Amino acid sequence: ISYRLTGLLKKSHSQNDDHRSNRYAISPSLSWNISPSTNLLLQAYFQNDPRAGYHGGLPAEGTINSYNGFKFSRSFSDAEPSDQFHRRQQIFSTQLTHMFAPDWIFASKIRFADVHTYSKQTWQLGWADTSFDLYRAGGETTEHLKSWSLDNSITGKFKTGSLQHEVVIGSDYQHRKTESDAAYNYSSIPMLNVLNPRYGMNVGYTDYPSYQTLRLRQLGFYVRENMQFGQWFASIGLRHDRVSTSITNRVTGLRGSEYDGGKTTWNASLLYAFENGISPYINYSTGFNPNTYSDINGKLLQPTESAQWEAGIKYQPEGSNSLYTLSFYDLRQKNVANRVVNGNYYIPSGQVNSKGIEFEAKIDVTEKWFVQTAIAYNQTKFKHSTIGLDGKTPYQSPKLTAALWSNYNFDNGLSINGGVRHVSGVWADYANTLKVPPVTLVDIGVKYDLGSLNSQLKGLQTSISINNLFDKKYVSSCAGLNYCYYGEGRNILANIAYKW
Repeated sequence: ISYRLTGLLKKSHSQNDDHRSNRYAISPSLSWNISPSTNLLLQAYFQNDPRAGYHGGLPAEGTINSYNGFKFSRSFSDAEPSDQFHRRQQIFSTQLTHMFAPDWIFASKIRFADVHTYSKQTWQLGWADTSFDLYRAGGETTEHLKSWSLDNSITGKFKTGSLQHEVVIGSDYQHRKTESDAAYNYSSIPMLNVLNPRYGMNVGYTDYPSYQTLRLRQLGFYVRENMQFGQWFASIGLRHDRVSTSITNRVTGLRGSEYDGGKTTWNASLLYAFENGISPYINYSTGFNPNTYSDINGKLLQPTESAQWEAGIKYQPEGSNSLYTLSFYDLRQKNVANRVVNGNYYIPSGQVNSKGIEFEAKIDVTEKWFVQTAIAYNQTKFKHSTIGLDGKTPYQSPKLTAALWSNYNFDNGLSINGGVRHVSGVWADYANTLKVPPVTLVDIGVKYDLGSLNSQLKGLQTSISINNLFDKKYVSSCAGLNYCYYGEGRNILANIAYKW
């Protein structure tokens, strides 16, 4: 029998005035080797978030561009200091594995989660006029989620001639129930003057009251086979899901909307590993995700379905840990749901097509010097849109991301690291009328193994890392022209760790 206990205590300020976040968590686990062929793992997780920081956004006019010569500071808050967010969750899980024959293993996993969330928040709705006033709204919500999930599978390895097989056959089931109470206030919350903000209010929340119970039941059956023949590697998988979802009014007891259906999805991949370390591959997969989102009338949206192909080349030089990967992909999703930012409902937006190219390199330049770089070009467009967005790019979908990172280890226990990351081509709104400016950030760090200084300090390490070294003020993304989010300013983290 072996055991582990992990605990967390975290308190932090936000870069926004009068907002903090606290978290307390503890997670015990117990592993019991019942016999040489049987193991039982028991795990529990308890978490309490009495405060959760700042969640609001600010208008593009005032963040990306100035508004009558005015720009928000990173510390500005449109919310009330008295806003609240509480969350308590507990999760229990078991994992039983049993080898009932050589190379054949049965696995059973069970998980239960119970989550309580309470939120009372205030947010701005955009500029009222040229007097530097912001319209504001607020909401109060309570949610209670209970979920069960079960997954049983059998994994076996065998050979047929020179062909090696690994087969996985299984079934999983999940049941989720969410009780949600929500109400809003879009009419009587005082405006906020950004030049002379005054907080403190006592209002009620009576707009758009909603008292719902949402249930989801999903039963799936799956089979997957991985095969190897010489230097050929292939994988094929098949899955079938049956899903039932419903929304019930908890006051009247009437069922407002429901979905009952199923879908079979599959995936297949093929790779050939040449002797020189080059491995070309190709993959195709389909997906099915039942929506628990509802429209303005409380009707559940149709499940999101997807299909993606990917092809690429991997290269690992013989006798080296370096790895280079180049890939091309094309992902098509239909029945994509988009949340209405100023509402508590979703709309079906049709099909979204994402395609692009990615390159990544992990290079051991020497035994002491490691370099990692990655670049991704992505083109995302709406197609067959139900809301008139054909050819437009969803917000928060960057066109280009790139990063370069390096780490060097000295002989005296000291190591230094640093890197650069870049993001560009992010639209601020679905209509693609304004772009978020590109940003390039620099991060550095240093680590020292004190055991190199004194053998009695073996296992003791200390480090300092600095993100956004030059404290660049930037907008990371927007969810429409009224909701833009500043990125994090300079962050300095000192850390000390001891392992024995």
